[in-house]
Amino acid sequence: MGDGAGNLYVSTLKSLLKITPTGQITQLVGAPLQAAACFARDAAGNFYVAEDFPVRLIRKISANGTVTTLAGNGLAGFRDGPAGVGRISAPHSMVLASDGYLYLADRSTIRQIDPQSGYIRTIAGDTATDGYLDGQGRQTRFNGMCSLSLAPGGNLYVSDYQNHCLRTVTPAGAVTTLAGSPTAAGYADGVGAAVRFGLLGAVTSTPNGDALVVEAGPNRIRRITPAGVVSTYLDSASTFGQVDGPAAQARFTRPVLMTNGTGGNILLYESNQSRNFVTNGITGGKIRQVSSTGTVTTLFTISNQLGYRDGPVASAKFGQDIQGMVQDANGNVYLTDSFNKAIRKISTAGIVSTVAGGDTTQLPYQMTYQDGVGRQAYFGEPGRLAIDATGNLYMYDYYFYNIRKITPAGVVSTVAGYAGGSSGPSRGIIDGQGAAAGFGLVASMAATADGTLYLADYNTVRKVSPAGLVTTVAGDPTDLHGGEVDGSGSAARFNFGGGLVALAVSPNGVAFVSEWNTGFNTLISQQTRIRQVTPDGRVSTVVGSNETGFVNGPALTAVFGNITGLAFTPAGNLVIADGENFCLRQLSGVSLLATHSPATASAGQLLVYPNPAVGGYCTAILPATIVGQPVTLTLVDMLGRPVWQHIYTSAPAAVDLQPVTNLPAGLYYLRCISATAINSSAILVP
Repeated sequence: MGDGAGNLYVSTLKSLLKITPTGQITQLVGAPLQAAACFARDAAGNFYVAEDFPVRLIRKISANGTVTTLAGNGLAGFRDGPAGVGRISAPHSMVLASDGYLYLADRSTIRQIDPQSGYIRTIAGDTATDGYLDGQGRQTRFNGMCSLSLAPGGNLYVSDYQNHCLRTVTPAGAVTTLAGSPTAAGYADGVGAAVRFGLLGAVTSTPNGDALVVEAGPNRIRRITPAGVVSTYLDSASTFGQVDGPAAQARFTRPVLMTNGTGGNILLYESNQSRNFVTNGITGGKIRQVSSTGTVTTLFTISNQLGYRDGPVASAKFGQDIQGMVQDANGNVYLTDSFNKAIRKISTAGIVSTVAGGDTTQLPYQMTYQDGVGRQAYFGEPGRLAIDATGNLYMYDYYFYNIRKITPAGVVSTVAGYAGGSSGPSRGIIDGQGAAAGFGLVASMAATADGTLYLADYNTVRKVSPAGLVTTVAGDPTDLHGGEVDGSGSAARFNFGGGLVALAVSPNGVAFVSEWNTGFNTLISQQTRIRQVTPDGRVSTVVGSNETGFVNGPALTAVFGNITGLAFTPAGNLVIADGENFCLRQLSGVSLLATHSPATASAGQLLVYPNPAVGGYCTAILPATIVGQPVTLTLVDMLGRPVWQHIYTSAPAAVDLQPVTNLPAGLYYLRCISATAINSSAILVP
């Protein structure tokens, strides 16, 4: 939000920042904020901040920076009442209205908060049931509301995310649908119920009382007048689609799977579900290939007709949910057909066959565990796929919480996790050998040449040896708060909200994982980063920032939407599928975190040793290609504020970073800028 002087105010989880028109950033307040979800500002310069899990309080920050608790008691709930008694649950948008009250979108309710007394009152929506219903007060229903803004007459605009509607709410709790229909998603301008929206995100108001609302997915902004007349204000549909061709002409919807292909190519799977946001009864999609020069071609189009049929790909049928994709050295593509409980293969000639599973005598929701050959094997819910250098497939089964191996001959065996028995599968981050191991929610999986698997499992990175020994390499599953802490092993933290999404292993065996932090409360990603995990469990942040959007540039200042896939080129460059921005992006010259022994930096690498700093001391080893050149070294904190800088007219091969001896514990970034390159490395000061 902004003020009349042109300043912008933004919140991170643990701070409130002011950004001047010249770009100067000032932290207005930090502690005791722990989970700032949304905020509002009054004319006197006071801020009101709603905090989510684990705090769940409404804080008031006076113009002089004094922080007090205005409402809530720290417990989750929808209880109305005075300060200390009333409770909030999942705040995600707040405004200060002309009547002097704060209004909070709290899950599927609208709450009114007195900024003087802290009294909380629910004026619309039901605390127990989502849905759609206009009317009065608690009889009304919302479904995943996303944002509030001020409407004419002291009313509120509400973007109702999953109902595909813009609605208005009066201070007395009267709810009316202004535009859109809960039963029909799509794209159509017009008036009232004839309008079609997709998923509605943030909403704001213009000086004349119109609403501007972001439509997630196709990246449109729609304008809605107080009379319900809808027009398209801004449309980026020209950047959205499934168009083959050279890099500059190619268009994507939202790639949901990405993997390394043959000959240095990258393979993408784009589901038909990606654009229309309707999952029931929708299947099919395209398998597309991206060459090393960026040229995009469609290899196969999968029918949108639900079913189960092998044969030519044009007439073959798949189930509703394809969860994994890999390609072998011969160019064959393998998919997990989750609904049909099968591993399917598409040959280079376009012929679909079943490699394993897929017994059609089972009922759709009948779950049977059995190893075997081909269709004699049974799966529960086939998920992510990986492939090793000899063509063995590895599949994570979401129902049985285990990892199955499928040989090129279709022989299925269990590598780790549930291996049968009356006790049934158990879910959890449990290290151990074979059947003694347990898994949680595996979002992505990759294999090294020898069959070692790396898994993004909930908020941890785990490794499975070819012999079935499961170990947690980094992260702590017992820490439900999570965080963004670089470090070693269990001292590292990954975000709890959203968790880890995509994973790839570099040619030298280092795992890279994308991390999506939803902030526990928003329906659109807030922060997207890529973290690097070495084989010995050392974690560093290499790409991304505290924002969501689209900005290219140096790795640690780049901004992404939602990263849905990662893959490496033969040259070692990291290819990133940015789903919300409908594009593929590339990180060149990936800088690897130093291990516990000194090293000589190769071309393009900035190394720091030791890291974490031992006794507050460490050494930066500069890229060999810039030694002797003019170089600026800058050490910045997590907010991007410089804490140390030195300019060299002739860069040495190594620099002792004495300044870290006086820094508070935390994560810092060293930036090395020369005339030819920009390099960066995270430094953890314990």
